[in-house]
Amino acid sequence: MRGEIVAQLATTTSSLRPSNEPLILQQAWQKLTGVKNHLCTWIEEKKHWSGDEFTSFLHYHESAAVAV
Repeated sequence: MRGEIVAQLATTTSSLRPSNEPLILQQAWQKLTGVKNHLCTWIEEKKHWSGDEFTSFLHYHESAAVAV
């Protein structure tokens, strides 16, 4: 949450799918529909890539996330 780039939209997709894909999509949709304000004024967007692994962001503690 330092404003660094952590992912980029791909132009191709993989044919491999996780066995629990429906559950992952359902949980992701629940989180997305809870967001009411899409502005994060406390995070300054940067143009460089984060040195952290993307998976570390997926395991970020839900209690630290704020949806307003």
